[in-house]
Amino acid sequence: MADALDELLRGAAANPRVIGLAGGLPCPTLFPRRELTAAFLRALQTRDVPALQYAWPEGFPALREHIAARLARRGARVKADEIIVTSGAQQAITIAAQLVVRRGAAIGVDAETYPSALDAFRSLHLIPTTSPQTRVIYRMPAVSTPGGITMDDSQRRAALAHARFIIEDDAYGDLRFGGEPPVPLLATSRSRVLYVGTFSKTLGPGLRATILAVGLMGYILERGLFRFTLERPTNGFIVSLGLIVVLQHVVVLFWNPNQKSIPRPLTTVWEVGGVRIASVRVMVILITIAVVALSFRMITASRYGRALRASVEDRDTAALMGIPVRRYITGVFVLGSALAGLGGALLIALFPITPFTGGTMVMKGFAVALIGGLGNIYGAVAAGLILGIVEGFSAGYGFSQWTDAYSFVLMILVLIVRPHGLFGGTSGPRMAS
Repeated sequence: MADALDELLRGAAANPRVIGLAGGLPCPTLFPRRELTAAFLRALQTRDVPALQYAWPEGFPALREHIAARLARRGARVKADEIIVTSGAQQAITIAAQLVVRRGAAIGVDAETYPSALDAFRSLHLIPTTSPQTRVIYRMPAVSTPGGITMDDSQRRAALAHARFIIEDDAYGDLRFGGEPPVPLLATSRSRVLYVGTFSKTLGPGLRATILAVGLMGYILERGLFRFTLERPTNGFIVSLGLIVVLQHVVVLFWNPNQKSIPRPLTTVWEVGGVRIASVRVMVILITIAVVALSFRMITASRYGRALRASVEDRDTAALMGIPVRRYITGVFVLGSALAGLGGALLIALFPITPFTGGTMVMKGFAVALIGGLGNIYGAVAAGLILGIVEGFSAGYGFSQWTDAYSFVLMILVLIVRPHGLFGGTSGPRMAS
């Protein structure tokens, strides 16, 4: 994409006073937030939680069947096993072009068309052209961008008659001011049309794998840094503290130290018995309960959880029993990082954050582990609830600015009275009796 156009799109997207018509950004107020929250909770409550598991490259079968049903309602009957799910329309366009256009060949496009498609073609060393004498063409028959034009019947027949292959981009087919969307070209010629659809314009372009991205960061840190501290857990904790400081200053260097916030994903406020309850807080609580419950069940009831607990108790014995201890440690690190990403997303839905917010959360997490007892799963859950109640009461009936101090005072008192935590730790150093 040309630098000038890219700068224009980014500037419009960053300015809340500008309604940008160039980049196809949906209106944030139209995102189906409540439905997405409910769907997320249902996905986490399913048996074995397939949404958090590795998936096959072609995508989840249920999603592919849903897409096939949507296409059938539009008049294009395809089987679910003829559909693959990508991370976005641009990736699908790239794959389609790689299949039907040889390197260095021309591909037919409209005079005005989707800029990112042009970027994809050029990255493949293809030559976009408006000449009608091309074997492969790229079209947006239902609703074109940027013109919003629908191809009439004569244009559709001409395209099917002259092109050997057509890459049909139907990104905006469901966005119309009136009338039903036209039947896709795919319905007319399944053997020559490579159909590309997307949920980005109707569901939300921000629904991406951000949690997985944080998990990937965790994997890189574990492989490149923390695995060298495996034999000395105390060193790992010290490295964590140092890494917090480094990452905070990297964020400040490339961005700024200012507070950031986002618009509330849910704005409804319920009043129950004179008490006002914000729906966004209920959403955060429900998601947290679901994640904690699933994590708790996975650790305590699944064979993976049993193997993990065995690895924590005695790594050498677990390895002799055939448990891939290092692989489990890496998996826990990745999962923990992904959950940290989810926690950050939930936190910013409630409060403004700064680059230094995460450090406080890590220290509170350490306090929870010590209060409950290092390595004690039940203790960690109970200590988290205790700490939350202490903070809630201190904010409501004490000095709210001392909330963090109350938490760490509680940790200190617990360690003095019960050095191994309220529920007895299963990890960490033991004092000789």
